[in-house]
Amino acid sequence: MSIFSVYLLEDKTEYDFILSKNNNKRFYFSNRKGELKREFDKKWNSKAKEISNIRIKDIKRVKNFAYEFEINKFIEKNYELIEFLNSINLFWEIKLRVLKLKRYIERDKHFFENEFNHFSININIINNGVNFYVGEGNVDGLDFNIVMLKKRIVNILKGYENEFKLNYLKNIPVVFENGEGGIFFHEIFGHSLEADYIFQGLSPFSNKDMGKKISISDLTIVSSDKDDKFFSDILSDDEGIKIKNKSIVEQGRITSLFSDYFYSKLLNVRMKGNSRLEDFRKIPMPRMYGLYIKNSKYEFDEIIKSVDFGIFAREPGKGSVIFHKNLFYFDIKNAYLIEKGKLLYSIGPVIIEGKIRDSLKNIDMIGNDFKYDYGISYCYKNGQVLNVRVGQPSVKINNLNVIKNA
Repeated sequence: MSIFSVYLLEDKTEYDFILSKNNNKRFYFSNRKGELKREFDKKWNSKAKEISNIRIKDIKRVKNFAYEFEINKFIEKNYELIEFLNSINLFWEIKLRVLKLKRYIERDKHFFENEFNHFSININIINNGVNFYVGEGNVDGLDFNIVMLKKRIVNILKGYENEFKLNYLKNIPVVFENGEGGIFFHEIFGHSLEADYIFQGLSPFSNKDMGKKISISDLTIVSSDKDDKFFSDILSDDEGIKIKNKSIVEQGRITSLFSDYFYSKLLNVRMKGNSRLEDFRKIPMPRMYGLYIKNSKYEFDEIIKSVDFGIFAREPGKGSVIFHKNLFYFDIKNAYLIEKGKLLYSIGPVIIEGKIRDSLKNIDMIGNDFKYDYGISYCYKNGQVLNVRVGQPSVKINNLNVIKNA
């Protein structure tokens, strides 16, 4: 391998305001600046240096902090949300979060200035000892669809009332909702195509699968979307490789991997700008920014009518992938029963189980109702947490197993 060197300078500000039942308030503010120097010549040499670190838990100590006023304005403007949460007679907690991230990256006389701002609301509710979360995020400010947040909470609580009576359903079709359903594909498929997992032999896929058909011809997946401004101010990855739009799957065939510099050389694939880190103290690794499934031809009603007995999956939660066994388990916070082509009632939280490669082969129908997620998708990998973005139309997958989530 040739010598590779990169310099990263970071300025990261995080602000959390937490309001819970009985008007309990908590506050957290941090601003951390630092740099990371990395060089590869037969082996990696990495050195991180912290320049400054401010951490405050008392809002009174922060002078002229812009978001203090915005938080108070948000509470005043959306007091109906607090009244609604008080009316359901359950423990609740609202977390408002602001992330402001700037990075200067220099590599081989290439210079990039990247910026990412993220504003989010996350509502945690405890129902009979069980936590569930409903959230939303964007890159513009503390402005959220409160009506939709309330509606989503009501629908999830109705599902708990109905409570799924069957413990295990085997080999049934599952329809994943447009938008949020994309995180399912991020977890089971996107991570499977990350170059480190492929090189280490952990993924159910290998470099030999490049160009091979792994799903129906209607399936096309890309890594970015020119109409989505979520990551529009990030021009390069965290190793200074320019981010380019690429297809991951075209007409059911794998066309690209997610790689950083190191694994691109080991696997002999082109660098595509997918090296990411949580902050300057961490080491970059192959990660996704976005994952988008392209529209196909089916109306949502057509997809539902094609199901004799199955599940409509809404509000996806956490996923667990066991690569070496080709297995996944995926939480759904609010599933709906489908019988004889009709979408019926909410049956509460379930777990979807299946095999990764088989699930891709069993994709049966892809809708024409593409939507982005709610803007609050996160990815956890090897101790690092990052914002990610997904989008998709409704997707039907046959022969999945559904388990009651206790």
